[in-house]
Amino acid sequence: MVLEGKTKFIKQGKNKMVVYIPADIIKDSRFPFEGDEELFITVDPDYQSIFITIPDNLPPYKTGGDEKE
Repeated sequence: MVLEGKTKFIKQGKNKMVVYIPADIIKDSRFPFEGDEELFITVDPDYQSIFITIPDNLPPYKTGGDEKE
């Protein structure tokens, strides 16, 4: 079973957005993030989806940061 809930982007300035994660998701014992680790984000514009992973848990074909910015 996945953790899910409604959320939204919050724009901060011209070049920054944050995503609010509802408290009931964060408080769930299955929530995998502590809040201070580095994360890797993948955006799929075709499906309007965002995937957030811990770099150590990436599949072997993902580099976790070698992409050009």
